[in-house]
Amino acid sequence: MASVVESSTDRVLCHCLRVTESEIRGAVAVGDLESVKQVMDYTGAGKGCTACHCAIKKIIAAQCVASGSSPTCVMR
Repeated sequence: MASVVESSTDRVLCHCLRVTESEIRGAVAVGDLESVKQVMDYTGAGKGCTACHCAIKKIIAAQCVASGSSPTCVMR
């Protein structure tokens, strides 16, 4: 029986769909995503209970600040 071992630095942010922080960060960077809705469409994260939306918004804001753009951080 195979077991999945997660890195202690790569925590699961979306527990409903098992999407990790690094997957979301990578999607935001590669896909140039600026909203929770875009992250939801790209990764599936946030489509369950929505408890991870605040964490997703923080990642988007941090990536936008790092890239010099202004984050939208909206659900639309």
